[in-house]
Amino acid sequence: MIKLSKIYLNYGNNADILKNLDLKLTSGSFHFLTGPSGSGKSSLLKLLFLGHVPTSGKLSIFGKDISEISKPDLPILRRKIGVVFQDFRLLDHLTVIENVALPLQIAGARNRDIKDHVNELITWVGLNDKIDAFPNTLSDGEKQRIAIARAVIGRPSLLLADEPTGSIDSNQGDKIMHLFEELNKIGTTVIIATHDNSLVSQFDYPKLNLVNGKINRNE
Repeated sequence: MIKLSKIYLNYGNNADILKNLDLKLTSGSFHFLTGPSGSGKSSLLKLLFLGHVPTSGKLSIFGKDISEISKPDLPILRRKIGVVFQDFRLLDHLTVIENVALPLQIAGARNRDIKDHVNELITWVGLNDKIDAFPNTLSDGEKQRIAIARAVIGRPSLLLADEPTGSIDSNQGDKIMHLFEELNKIGTTVIIATHDNSLVSQFDYPKLNLVNGKINRNE
């Protein structure tokens, strides 16, 4: 499903962030992406979300070579990918329920289905009393939970999460991890970038350790 071959990534004239990186992940797998700060974890996720183009090398997602996909087709491919960013990236002019509903609206889901699914998921993340609130009234932990709800609402084929439990307490973190596991059981490939070793140690999933721009697999 995901294949990176001899990938290099740098920004302008800066040093390579990813160096001769080779990686192949099967559909429906679950991995932790680990490594020290500055090792390139966030950059790798952005690459997989098609937010960056590799400086060189070949990237294939869902069996498609990214270099052969036209610009108009990229948004269609991105709809299959759910992303939890560290900075949340909620739309400030939309309420909580509108932010979470957005992926379903873009996909053309029926209004009744949108309402049912969105309300259920917002309740799951413990924010049913905030459905009409705007992001600027929420704490970082609440924004994190809403960002996660938005990322998973459309049952993406690939879920990329950058430090998804970093702003929430351990009880909410357990619920979020359970949500990711349930999504994985129905076929979603999950990649969680984290520096939280205690989180990683709680689960028996393979680890992709990124150091100096290269990945060491730890099954």
